[in-house]
Amino acid sequence: MKHLINQQIEPGFYLHSIIGSGSFATVFKGIKNNKEYAIKAFSKSKMTSKQLETLKREAKIMKHLSNHPNIVQFYKVIENNDFFFLVMELCEMDLFEAITKQNGFPQEVVKEVFLQLLNALIYCHEMGVYHRDIKPENIMISKDFKVKLCDFGLATTERWSTEFGCGSVRYMAPECMNASKKKKCYSSALNDVWSMGILLINLLFGKNPWHEASEKDQIYNTYITTNPRILRKQFNLSLEGESLFSKIFETSLKKRISLTELKTLIQNIPTFIQPIENTVVKTPELQPRKSIVLHDDFSSTDATNVSDTSAYIYLPSPAESFSTLTNFNLNSFSNASLDHNTQQIQKKLKIETKLETKTEYQHTDICAEKDDHLMDSGFCGSPNSPPTYNFNTEPLKKVKNCDLEKNNHQTQPLSAKIFNKVFGWIGGNDENGGFGCLNV
Repeated sequence: MKHLINQQIEPGFYLHSIIGSGSFATVFKGIKNNKEYAIKAFSKSKMTSKQLETLKREAKIMKHLSNHPNIVQFYKVIENNDFFFLVMELCEMDLFEAITKQNGFPQEVVKEVFLQLLNALIYCHEMGVYHRDIKPENIMISKDFKVKLCDFGLATTERWSTEFGCGSVRYMAPECMNASKKKKCYSSALNDVWSMGILLINLLFGKNPWHEASEKDQIYNTYITTNPRILRKQFNLSLEGESLFSKIFETSLKKRISLTELKTLIQNIPTFIQPIENTVVKTPELQPRKSIVLHDDFSSTDATNVSDTSAYIYLPSPAESFSTLTNFNLNSFSNASLDHNTQQIQKKLKIETKLETKTEYQHTDICAEKDDHLMDSGFCGSPNSPPTYNFNTEPLKKVKNCDLEKNNHQTQPLSAKIFNKVFGWIGGNDENGGFGCLNV
């Protein structure tokens, strides 16, 4: 879409330069009356009618939610015969970029960022909208750690959804992976809670706890069967941190924590990580890049097999005096060239892992894997099925056997009912995770 540079999309509104690109969209810096905007441009010739309808509904959702300080502000839609433009506020960088630069943040920064996101998501739920694609690529962050939630391409107003496999697989709750005879729907709100738990691990360590929350994933299967303390050991969690994640990664919907309960725990938790003596915590500096590319997923290279003899030892985050996490082979442990503090900690870890070298678990690096199946590209449905589009005009569908695990924080607020009546059912998806995210 380079030919659109310096073109007017409406009187006085110019596309100045390209600042991002993806499979379906190009993001421009737009200027009108000396004010800068982010303009996401879609070519209608590359979109189906259903995708265009989904995009229009995403615009309605963003307009409905954009009054919150931690949600990207949406201004308007500009449309002509060839293109569809979403006009939004211009942000500095996405959280994915910030995390990969820092390999995790100090705990106080994590608290500040995470509480902002909780406030945004609680607001969304109160307004009757469930995001269903919470991940760092869909969150913007500034140099002073102000964050904004964006990309509502997979959002829904359905409290109980039948669209399985909808979102990004690394962040999905186990109940929304696949349908079964016993499981005909899942809670949209509690799926967001689970995703926030994965995001919290990202913020603290620059890692994912597992590739996906299914029994075929070795780490996750170990976590839910034989060793529920695996996360504490691998990430050096405090007792409070371990307890917090156990409430988030609760497989029973009746027992999983709500967003408001999670907010209270985050506000009061003394530390996520076991404290280490004689460490200095430094607040990282975020420098936005000049050229930005839309992320299609959360990874860049092929996965490393968990059975590989080269194991990751996950040291504490930068909050505990480390700027990076160290990858080394257990067999060459004594030859590692490390600073004094790191050597002390790894000696301790060596003792703990000496008898477990054959069963050491490797957590997924935030950008160390490339997921080939469609769920990570934003499809709703199984990896082998085509994308599922549901444009039911009914705001809430009644599904049998979906009341079995409802809890007291799933009541639809009045604002959601009003929103449903005005806009109709909002949901569906596209072929690229809600057309990618606004990384500007």
